[in-house]
Amino acid sequence: MGWIRALDARAIPDPVLGIKVSEKTASSRPSIEHIEDIAHLSLSAPTEPTYTLQPSTIPDAELPLISSSEIPELLSQHSGPGSPTGRTWIVVDSVVVDATEFLENHPGGEDIILQFAGRQCGWQFWRFHSKGIWEEWVKGTQKPVEEGGKRGWRVARLEGDAVVKNRFPEPRKFVGLRKLGADWW
Repeated sequence: MGWIRALDARAIPDPVLGIKVSEKTASSRPSIEHIEDIAHLSLSAPTEPTYTLQPSTIPDAELPLISSSEIPELLSQHSGPGSPTGRTWIVVDSVVVDATEFLENHPGGEDIILQFAGRQCGWQFWRFHSKGIWEEWVKGTQKPVEEGGKRGWRVARLEGDAVVKNRFPEPRKFVGLRKLGADWW
């Protein structure tokens, strides 16, 4: 009880504290020698969050968030087979998808996915895939894998204002020789 001192009957006034303290206490003012030594405690470094495949029961809006400060580093670490993790992540709109296990089985070939490894490919994905493909393959089925269900590939979602830009601008949509829009009648 290094910092606690009992007052005794021989108290003298303390000008700083405005109370009477014992002569014994008056001679030993608070100092750093009374601070507990914590050097022996092992302080572990903060661990980085790990992002794993999410179950299909979690809606896209409730996926774990990747903050805007983490995005560049995380995506560069997951940018293909030669990356530090060996994983291939792509971003479809604001959802991060781990496409590693589907590289060899993709009908368009693995090169298509690898072109977008660690990058946004929203409009390209939706140009060739339906909402049904998203629900069945990317999100995963509600049925357990043991019963023939498919495991999803969603990992996380990007924080609200975090934007991963698509390398390619989305081309305008045309029907015949006219631009599709409200004025095409």
